[in-house]
Amino acid sequence: LNTQSNMKQDVLDVIASMKDRYKIDSVVAFGYSMGGRILLEMLAESSCSFDAIEFVAPAEDFEDLKLLFGGADAWDDMSQRAHENGYVDFTTVYGQQQELSAEWFDDLAKYADGLAEAASAKYTGPAIVIYATDDTAVSPFVSQGVADAFNATVYKTYTAGHSYSFYSDDPEVCATVNDNSIAFLSSPY
Repeated sequence: LNTQSNMKQDVLDVIASMKDRYKIDSVVAFGYSMGGRILLEMLAESSCSFDAIEFVAPAEDFEDLKLLFGGADAWDDMSQRAHENGYVDFTTVYGQQQELSAEWFDDLAKYADGLAEAASAKYTGPAIVIYATDDTAVSPFVSQGVADAFNATVYKTYTAGHSYSFYSDDPEVCATVNDNSIAFLSSPY
């Protein structure tokens, strides 16, 4: 459905399924980009208890997020068209075709301000944040702000933008993201 509400429910369903099938000692969450925003919302809503969290360029800042859509005016125009027609067609900067529903816009607007602070107020466990200093999809100041709110350990890459070894094979980026993620996520909690 491509809405925050649906994505958060998907995460909860996966966690419940895993707990039903396996002996689970801890739940550790990883959120990249919009997945980071989903994780922040889940923490703010206390919808799940996590033992540790990792953010990679979390899309926390609502105004910064609008820049991916051409800025505030373009965002407002798309939101209005989605509310009039049920959805609006959008092509991402990466060339993906999406239908963005009115609910998608409404879900994102729920946390227009203070999401990291609301989330960090309800979480006291370990956290790391990884971001690139040249990221243009999620501004570095946004990722650093999330790190500050969570008093998280920070790892930075200095190249390859928003790709984070998902879309890049740059050795420095892969080492920063993968090695630090593996070390953090495999720690006992």
